[in-house]
Amino acid sequence: MTAPRVVDLDPIPTPIVPNNHGEMIALKMPVQKLVLIRVMTNNLSIIILMLMRMLKLMILQKKDMSRSSRHGGAIRWF
Repeated sequence: MTAPRVVDLDPIPTPIVPNNHGEMIALKMPVQKLVLIRVMTNNLSIIILMLMRMLKLMILQKKDMSRSSRHGGAIRWF
C-alpha cells in the first residue's frame, strides 16, 4: 500500500535529504514558522538600516560641532 500523494502548494523550496534508510525525504517546516523567520529577517534588516542612518547622522553632527567650535563656538543652524 502506498501513501497518498500530497500536492505541495507552498512556493518555498524544501530541502531534500536522505533519511536513515537511504530514501530521499523532504524536510518540511510549518509555513507559519517560515513566514515568521522571513518577517523577523525583514524587521532586523530595517533596524540595522535605521541604526546605520542614526550613526551617520551622529558622525555628521559631531563633525559639524567640531567645525563650529574652531570658529568662535557659534552654532550653525543651516
